[in-house]
Amino acid sequence: FTAILLGIPVFVIPLFLLDVTIDPALTPRFTLLSVALLFVVVFGYKDFRAATANGQLGFLRRTILLPFLVYLLCTILSITRAVNVSEGIFEVLKTLLFLIFLLVATFIIRTQRASLAVLVKGVSLLAIVVSVIGISQHYHLGFEWIPGPADAQPFSTFANKNLFSSFLFLTLPFVLFGFFTFNARWHITAGISFTLALYAILVAQTRAVWVALVLSFALIVVAAVLYFSQKKLRFSIESLHIHELRILQFCALVVAVIALNFLQPLLFRSSTTSNISTVEKAASIFDPQNSSRNERITLWKKSLLIIKDYPLLGVGAGNWKIVFPKYGLVGTRMEMGTVHFPQPHNDFLWVASETG
Repeated sequence: FTAILLGIPVFVIPLFLLDVTIDPALTPRFTLLSVALLFVVVFGYKDFRAATANGQLGFLRRTILLPFLVYLLCTILSITRAVNVSEGIFEVLKTLLFLIFLLVATFIIRTQRASLAVLVKGVSLLAIVVSVIGISQHYHLGFEWIPGPADAQPFSTFANKNLFSSFLFLTLPFVLFGFFTFNARWHITAGISFTLALYAILVAQTRAVWVALVLSFALIVVAAVLYFSQKKLRFSIESLHIHELRILQFCALVVAVIALNFLQPLLFRSSTTSNISTVEKAASIFDPQNSSRNERITLWKKSLLIIKDYPLLGVGAGNWKIVFPKYGLVGTRMEMGTVHFPQPHNDFLWVASETG
């Protein structure tokens, strides 16, 4: 029952939207996650109490919790430098919420044997739903009523195509886990989920996620080569076991999705967001004349100046967007008042500039 309680918010929250808030996606979802965690803790209280009595809280000593706690402490301390303290408090509460979710999810996964399968299946189904919505938006097949900038679709249920792509990328480890470990229909479901998610990432044209994909797949290829070499297997169908066959299936899916992406301008009517091909979009990363690329470099350079001026505690959690204009808006769309950047499109610089 507790495992199901974990799976429900994981599946429902990314689909939750409110068009009455300034941000239709993130703020309502933080609120819903808080309520969901409250229900999990209340209804799972007996399990938590029994685990405490049985000494099953050893995961609290895991190394990963220490940097999370240090980050939370730095976020709290950074508020002392904040221009807008309320923004800092919101960031602290958000970080604390994620820490509680990490602890609760880790506890459930370690104590409930079925919970990991429930989580992976839920994420696989969610990736299918989110991808179908985004792809439908891209080809004007539906879901264009979802709150968000109409000229920036596809963004599925995330009101921002960068968040949409990033979310799908983060579902891939769960989906691939299911693809390589589940049998029968859930293996097929995970394969469908991976195919749709990868295609949606390609049509959304978020370059940072593309770079992450290339690096990830390169590591997967290296791991596969090492696996085959250690097993000393020949590449013949007769000698392949179930996992090796699934590696081949995985490679076939990747090739099929990439091929379809290159053929899609000939087969389908694209979205209104961009008529740039995948190759042209990828090449723009290295194009010194690309305005989007240059704008982000400007944001990064000025964020480095913020870090230089506030190296220890930063400018305060949630306060980058408030302090940044002081360093000049020239070279960005903020100069014309058409866009307001809440962060520098680089999480490392964002965290360093706000919390030191």
